[in-house]
Amino acid sequence: MSIATVVSITGQAWARDADGNMRELRVGDTLLEGESLVTSDSGRVELDFADNLDPTVIEGGQEVAMTLELDADQPVDMGEFSALDEDLEALLAAIDDGDGDLLDVLDATAAGAGPGGGADGGHNFVQLARIAEAIDPLAFEFGVGLASELPEIGGGAGIGGDTAPIIPTVDADFNLVSIDNVLQATLTGNSTNASTITVVLTGGGLNETFTVTPESDGTWSVDLSDIEFEDGVEYSVDVTATSPDGNTATAEDSDSYTLPTVEITEFDVSSANNEVSSELTGSAENASSVTITITGPDGLTITETVTVGEDGSWSLDLGSELPEGEYSVEAVAGDDSGNTSDPAGAESGYTLPTVEIDSFVVDSNDNSVSSELTGSTTNASSVDVVVTGPNGEVFSGNVPVDSDGNWSVDLGSDLPEGEYGVEVIARDGQNNTTDPLT
Repeated sequence: MSIATVVSITGQAWARDADGNMRELRVGDTLLEGESLVTSDSGRVELDFADNLDPTVIEGGQEVAMTLELDADQPVDMGEFSALDEDLEALLAAIDDGDGDLLDVLDATAAGAGPGGGADGGHNFVQLARIAEAIDPLAFEFGVGLASELPEIGGGAGIGGDTAPIIPTVDADFNLVSIDNVLQATLTGNSTNASTITVVLTGGGLNETFTVTPESDGTWSVDLSDIEFEDGVEYSVDVTATSPDGNTATAEDSDSYTLPTVEITEFDVSSANNEVSSELTGSAENASSVTITITGPDGLTITETVTVGEDGSWSLDLGSELPEGEYSVEAVAGDDSGNTSDPAGAESGYTLPTVEIDSFVVDSNDNSVSSELTGSTTNASSVDVVVTGPNGEVFSGNVPVDSDGNWSVDLGSDLPEGEYGVEVIARDGQNNTTDPLT
């Protein structure tokens, strides 16, 4: 049964049960029937007995037994207030009647020496029975000399010779922070009443145990410099503080860190219909920006830094004034703490077709006409050929290029006498063309 509730504590206080077990009290705890309140030398406790009165103050160095008499809800035994005997009842009845001599009602022993007066002629008196109420006071059974017997934090002797419990406390602060690609791993905390701190570190395949001794002010730390942590992995610490008498308290914390990553989604520098186009896009995680370096023909170098979008995407417009040749790109993502990713790379570029006329002959020997038209190309799939003669156009068509890049046209032998000319234009698969060659 609950007797009282703790509403205020200064210093320390405990509840001791009938078996001598001690529990440290906190504001809001209740004291039960059969328990004793024990206060430290410098302690002070205020108790609420639910009696609608101000809280009762128990000073330091005291032991107070919790009994039913202290419970405001206990019923009152009216028999405890009855102190009247037969003589008293008779006396009260005579007073109510209002006549007769009260001394006649009282016994002689109650009236003194002789009826109605003193034996020596002095004052007459009546020695009435004392009317009293036997009330169990709302008082406390305070112990005497308890100051030297109270529990002492740190292992002093407790009441009745028992060792008072030493209750430790502990907290933990575990942080993994990377700055400029240098990881800073810290594990610190505070404790009270602890002689050792044991830490178990797990995560990413790790399972490490450390035991350290707190400093005199209760602070503690673990050196994690030899531990290899991986980015993107959640690590946890379970901390146990142990007091000199074996009591424990626990705390836990967890943390992880992430480094930037980057990918190039598309890198293209190309030409179609003799128009250059370019595209450079990518994605990044845990990054705020991407630094891009592009190298091209003839020592061309382009360096730009772009912002990563909320969805992690990024892009760079390279424009259309990119000369023919091969290009390479390197992208490095960075965050606001100076961490950078491994570089991502890609290559692209374009080449335009070229064409040559290796042989163009229209001749007659022994009145027999012969002709030859051959050529070569690079990066071309076909050649547009136009041959003109004295009577106009002799041949016009698209001539395929073989696997070696060569092409040729058979003009036949039925060619009239006169001057002949040829114009060729090479063409690739993207419809890029060369300037006309004659």
